[in-house]
Amino acid sequence: MIYAARIQDGKVVEILAAPSVAWCETAFGGSWLEVRKDGSIRGKYPAIGDAYDDSKDEFVSQEADE
Repeated sequence: MIYAARIQDGKVVEILAAPSVAWCETAFGGSWLEVRKDGSIRGKYPAIGDAYDDSKDEFVSQEADE
């Protein structure tokens, strides 16, 4: 089981536990990324509304955008 975040228009809109990213894409459509609660990939564990910077492959907190 992994955690996956759905990215829409550069923002995190959903996070869930799932068997795989491919499963999320098949079951729900859209763009999904694996995330880890310890923040060991993509900079941090995202929150709903956080931005995703694809050039850095990192999540950016909402507060950092303001």
